[in-house]
This record gives sequence, structure tokens and C-alpha cells, in this order.
Amino acid sequence: MTRAFQYLAPLFEMILKMKITVLLLFTFLLASSISYSQECPENDADCVGIYLTDTTAELGELLCVDIFTCGFTNILSFQFSLSYREDLIAFNSCEMGVLDGYTCSDLQPESDEPVIKSNWFQALLEPITLDSAAVLGTLCFDILQNVDSEGEIISFSEDIELEIIAGDPDNLSGDLIERPGCVGGMPSIVMSSDMTSSVDEVFLQAITVGPNPFNDVITLGIDPQFQDDIIVYVTDMAGKTIVTQPMRKSALDIDLSIVTEGMYMLILESKNHGTYVQKIVRI
Repeated sequence: MTRAFQYLAPLFEMILKMKITVLLLFTFLLASSISYSQECPENDADCVGIYLTDTTAELGELLCVDIFTCGFTNILSFQFSLSYREDLIAFNSCEMGVLDGYTCSDLQPESDEPVIKSNWFQALLEPITLDSAAVLGTLCFDILQNVDSEGEIISFSEDIELEIIAGDPDNLSGDLIERPGCVGGMPSIVMSSDMTSSVDEVFLQAITVGPNPFNDVITLGIDPQFQDDIIVYVTDMAGKTIVTQPMRKSALDIDLSIVTEGMYMLILESKNHGTYVQKIVRI
């Protein structure tokens, strides 16, 4: 029994003693941009599932991921957490799904780490049931750069232990039931062909950029064999040039304290090795 469950149990008991008899009518309206195209895994029928869609996107696109449920029957509360690769993607927006009382404020990233912690409980103690593959919410991320290796971009994390509590709709004063939970899904980024085709692979591997997102200064690193052959540009998303600077050292600090928070393009032009482009984000 986890700490969260220990805190929730007295709250549920208190609400029962108050004999709240409010009838709650759920009208599960689905926003037009939310898709039910995903399916629940057949082999997870014995657990309550919270899944991510196996969507893909590339540089220049939004990576939008549905969080959908399977086996959500007579549920009173749930909690979970997600982590994401902040070097590759940055949180952009959220759109809510079908669960009443579950809003985008329940799906916001932490201010100091790339983690989303989420929890919900049914205050009126009337267990809810959702259709198979019902969408809890949709998260969209900006893609900052091409992937440098395979791996999970967004995944369930252990920052908050997955926990799902169910009740008996015919006996609201009965025991709370901790249901076994299962998670899955692996959103991913695909390499953008129009970006990589113009860049020498050795040159690409010689470049480092960080931190990204950044506050005031972003640092560009390059293998010394390439440093005399590069012009560095930073532009806004409309293409207006903010910085133009030659790369004369193996490390270059670019001061962008004058720009507002948002997304920009970092461009490295080499006569012999092509053009490298990466999205950077000031926070």
C-alpha cells in the first residue's frame, strides 16, 4: 500500500460520513482532434492500463501523444508520472480528453525537471467507467533536434509510482481496491531526411550544443578540425537573423539574453561539410 493510497483512504471515508448523495452525470465529449485509433492490448486484460500512442514525428513537426486508458472500470483514483528527453523535445501544449474534472493543470511539466506528475480522484466517491481506449489527454511537444540514437523519447517514470484505486458502485461504503496497473507505448522521433542529407556524417558527430533549452547563453562545441570552416547563425522562427559569428575556437558561448522566451534556429554553415540546423529554446 503506497503513501498516496494511505492519504486517499481517510479522505474517501470522510466524504462517505458526510453522506454526499449528489448525482453526477458524465457527458464524455470527445474533442475533434483526439483520436480513438489506438487499441488496447489483448494480453493486458487483467490490469488497468494507461498507455501512450506509438506516434512518430520529425524535426519541424509537433510530436503529439494521446494518453489513453484500458480496463478503466469503477475507478476512484489514479496516479502516474511521465519523463521525456528534454534534449530532444520541449513541452508545447495540452488538450484534455473525456474524464470530467481531469484538466491540463493535471498534466503540466515540473518547473525544474522534464517530468510530468499526474493524479486524479473522484471526490464524490461515485466510481467511473471509461470506454476502451478512452483518451485522458493529449500532450504535444516541439522537436528540438534530430535523434542521435534510438531509445524512449517519452516514457512512464518512477517519480510517482503507478497506482489505480477502484470501488464498488453498489456499495460506496465498501473497501477500496488497489488494482494492478500496466503501462506501455513508445512515441518516437524519425530522422528528418531534408536535414541529414546536406550534412557530412563526421561533421554531424563533431557538433555539441547545450544546454537546450537554455536561459541566457547556449554553448556550441566542435571538433578542432572543423572550427576554421564554420559560420554560426541564430535566427527566429520567421527567418530573421539574430546572431552571425564565425567559429574560431572549439567552443563558442552564444549570448542570447536579449531575445524573448521561445524557439529559435541554430545554423552552422560549412563550405566543405554542409549545413547543420537545430531548434533551440530559450526558457
